[in-house]
Amino acid sequence: MAITQAADEVGKALAAGDLPAALTALATARDQAAHGRRVIKAAASGRRARPPPRALRDLVEEHLRKFPDAAFTPHQVGKVLTRSAGAVANALDKFVSLDVAQMVTGKPRSYRLAPAALAPARGTAGDLGVSAAATPSAA
Repeated sequence: MAITQAADEVGKALAAGDLPAALTALATARDQAAHGRRVIKAAASGRRARPPPRALRDLVEEHLRKFPDAAFTPHQVGKVLTRSAGAVANALDKFVSLDVAQMVTGKPRSYRLAPAALAPARGTAGDLGVSAAATPSAA
């Protein structure tokens, strides 16, 4: 269904002459089709399908944006997201290299949203009304 919706969006965007929107919708349709193919191949071989690429990064970034003033260890984020701490640590290290997150302490490693990434997010995640004192209990 998601592939069909994305394909419909491609058609609508092309009909409206909006090439950037058509390309975005086309990329979404392609990603949905690739994920469907992985699920089918995994089911045929008796395995569980892995999540789509970058799905964990999206979840980790969303968590950091919900609590922009708090620092978290990979274990804390992994516990909230029910993902492995190692995979979360890899995602956080990638975000550090992209200036989306910053390492706050080295032992234990803890991370928070980078100030540069914080400015655009203030309009969405910053309005959640979560104080820094209340966030450690969220993890």
